[in-house]
Amino acid sequence: MSKRTILQIFGTASAQFVLAYLTLYIQAIYPVWSSPFWPASGAALAACILGGPWMLLGVYIGLALPNLTLWSATPNWISLVLPIGNVMETALAWLLLKSIHKRFDYRFSRVNQISWFLVVAPWIPAAISTIFVQTSLLWAGIVPQERFPGELLVFWLGNATGIILVTPLILVWRDISKYNWFSRKGFRVLLLLATVSIALWIFHSDTILSICRMALIIITIPLFVWGIWSTGIRGATLLCLLASFFYFIYDVPNSRPLSLLINERHLQANIGFAGILKLDSPLNRILPPAPIIDEGLEQIGILTALCLTFLPLGVAADELRRRGEQDDLIMKALDSTFWTWSSKDGLLIFNEKIAREITSQPLLFQAHLPSGLLTVPAKNPQHPGYLSYWAVTEAGSQLEPLVITGILQSRTEVSQRKVAEQTAERATLEIQALRSHLNPHLIFNCLTGLRAMIRSNPELARDFTSRLARFFRAVVDSQVSTLITLAHEIEICSDYISMENIRGRKIRFLHDPRSTDSSIFIPPLSLVTLIENAVKHGQADEHSVLSVELICQSEGKLITLIVRNRGEIRDKGKGTQPGGLSLLRQQLSMTHGSTSSIELLKSAPHFVEARITFSDPR
Repeated sequence: MSKRTILQIFGTASAQFVLAYLTLYIQAIYPVWSSPFWPASGAALAACILGGPWMLLGVYIGLALPNLTLWSATPNWISLVLPIGNVMETALAWLLLKSIHKRFDYRFSRVNQISWFLVVAPWIPAAISTIFVQTSLLWAGIVPQERFPGELLVFWLGNATGIILVTPLILVWRDISKYNWFSRKGFRVLLLLATVSIALWIFHSDTILSICRMALIIITIPLFVWGIWSTGIRGATLLCLLASFFYFIYDVPNSRPLSLLINERHLQANIGFAGILKLDSPLNRILPPAPIIDEGLEQIGILTALCLTFLPLGVAADELRRRGEQDDLIMKALDSTFWTWSSKDGLLIFNEKIAREITSQPLLFQAHLPSGLLTVPAKNPQHPGYLSYWAVTEAGSQLEPLVITGILQSRTEVSQRKVAEQTAERATLEIQALRSHLNPHLIFNCLTGLRAMIRSNPELARDFTSRLARFFRAVVDSQVSTLITLAHEIEICSDYISMENIRGRKIRFLHDPRSTDSSIFIPPLSLVTLIENAVKHGQADEHSVLSVELICQSEGKLITLIVRNRGEIRDKGKGTQPGGLSLLRQQLSMTHGSTSSIELLKSAPHFVEARITFSDPR
């Protein structure tokens, strides 16, 4: 065992002792024999997550000492047995979390991670510990049989609440020494805590009128929402802690202020706050009246509801903000921005920098057209301006536009492409491929579908946006590399088909994964071109499902990729094939030589195959 591990065990034991002592001492926190809030459970799980299983030894030592020094009515043997239940609880919660995902992020960066934690960590481990501890106390004659069910319920929920509140607090603030409190977000956290503290203090004041109390509630609710949105999971954990502190100090029935408790004698033992630290000063506890159990359950319910509400909202705020920042970075890197216009709110351009670079009342769309493309000049004559793609996403009864959504794209990239077209044939092909996959028709369809999904199914809209972003990013990144792996190309195809399925199509993509997928290199977006043709011209079966099959064949160095679907070859009358295939044929010729080929043929009645054949250069 290393010196660091020994220090961690000592620190865990010290934290357990202090938390257990404080919890047992403050009478307002426990209206029954069992505490309705046991923060030591949350600290134990956090220590085990951060320090490993050796911290379980610290948990046992830290909880055995209070039992031996603070209880005169409890035999020593039962004082040594009870902490075993807490160790079992911590170990089981730790193992359950590890079994969920080997790379579980305990900073809770995603909603599904905090959701799994709230479902898995508190309830079953706390139940196991409760049964063990309360059965031991019942068997030792400390807890009467008639009080056993109530004590069982309070102990279980109290330990679970301790895990829900304290474990995320420690995990997300474990780098508190490095946190920049003078940053914009740091000031928001401090302002939020100060404001909520003042609001709660005023709310519990005896001199405040009922109407003022109601007004304060109305003001505090949006304050909480703003605080959680602006500070994320960090602020949410602090809000839960602050709210629980004020609740137990002021709201617990038959409780007394903390300042009075510190000056009073402790319970029935006639021992002061300082004297209780002496090892020879045992504490006798007397069970309170049975009706107070209901008050303890009320405390547990309110505190648990706060945690189960605030923590997921905090993580969701962080996740949404992070996604928005990523989208903003992508759009800024491309010198582009989204914009919307509505008959109610007018024009909104999301990138303030671009909004300042164009005129104050720019012409971004034509109201009499459902979609289109316009050139938007910039204030700076040296700037090439922007291209505005737009589509009407909501129309009135007379087909008048109510909501229009669009994208402003810098013409700088367009100018660079024109220069490239004049200097290199390869650049020309890459530009044509990029244009074919970023055509306005695709953008309009995606915007229209996204607008409808945002209203009807926000979760599906987020999934669609993520896939759309990955697809566009892959299209743009494809211009950097002459060749990409077949495995990467198949991922792009899967995203494209998933977007089509989300938009209402029924497409089944059949592919037999091969170990050679990562060793085969093809021009970017080769298979995407074939898949797009299959989706556009293919025929669905009797169940309205379009099946697209990808087959990879290899004979020596000769590789054949086949995209097969139900349909017919459309003869345009001139014996030519679709322009996308002609462009792909030129790309293959440049990357794999003259031996490569691409052909579109009828493999069976009502079935079409697109074949790409080339030689592996290795």
